[in-house]
Amino acid sequence: MNHPKILFYTFLFICSAFIGCNSKKQQTQTNKYSIPELNIATSEIDQNPKDPNRWINRAVIFSKNNMYNESVADIATAMKIDSMNVDYHHLLADVYLKMANSSLALITVERAEKLEPTNVKNLIKTARVYIILKQYDRGLNALNEAIRIDPLNAEAFQYIGISFKEMGDTTRAINAFQTATENDHEMIDAWLNLGQLYHAKKNPLAARYFDNALAIKPNDPIVMHMKADYLYQTNKIQESIGLYKSIIENHREYNEAYYNLGTIYYNLDSLDLALKHFKLLTTQDPLSYQGVYMQGVVYEAMGDLQAAYDQYLKSTKMVIGYEDGEKATKRLKAKLNIK
Repeated sequence: MNHPKILFYTFLFICSAFIGCNSKKQQTQTNKYSIPELNIATSEIDQNPKDPNRWINRAVIFSKNNMYNESVADIATAMKIDSMNVDYHHLLADVYLKMANSSLALITVERAEKLEPTNVKNLIKTARVYIILKQYDRGLNALNEAIRIDPLNAEAFQYIGISFKEMGDTTRAINAFQTATENDHEMIDAWLNLGQLYHAKKNPLAARYFDNALAIKPNDPIVMHMKADYLYQTNKIQESIGLYKSIIENHREYNEAYYNLGTIYYNLDSLDLALKHFKLLTTQDPLSYQGVYMQGVVYEAMGDLQAAYDQYLKSTKMVIGYEDGEKATKRLKAKLNIK
């Protein structure tokens, strides 16, 4: 039996797909939203449209609900009222990053940096954008300046660690992450990165770092996922299964847990349980072509080639050019003598 790989969590910046911005005028009173919080924020703007914070408040709500164009427009309105507020620039940069528009995010933070050259928060945000653009030297320059101003800034050390990690300099990455956790024990991202780096070195101290992160956020699905990954990779299979089950019980929308648990069961030859979890995944996320494909893999292992073919074929229709699905469909089509 071929053993597929589970989806391991990679600690990267995750951004949503970019949607182009429109310059349409923001409506207030005439606009009715299905989200009550937005209607309240809109009413507050109507009461005092010259208060930039009211526009910012609604921009934050828009962003939380993935309404990025609307968020950008509200921030722009706030910045027309108060163009010198660097926090507004920071928020705008964050929204651009969510839109996967790092070039506009960089322009925004660089503009903020000119307003307040010694603002540590802005230096760190500028560095973050440089890291996304893989301009690590420029990012490190900004972070070093932040540390010169604030020598104990844990967040700056954390991003130094991320820079060195992506550059492949493991030793300096570890040193930076350790400094971050020494300066602020709650730096959960630094703990998780330390866990990953120590595991890559096959150092059992990795378990302690993942546990430190879990102690800070014991019910966070991403933290639980990363610990479950570690347990699986270190052959603590039952513990990994238990943690994935806990994720599903507490975070039913966390689709990676269904996929990984299904794959673990498949690798254990527990085919009924594997199929159950891949079906749960596609029920939870009907667009999961990988979940459909893996149902085909399980059906084939069970000997039900027709059912396997149907799932493989379905996966190719969900994503054009899905190579794994196309190869499996072609292979079973020949076996089943399908014309």
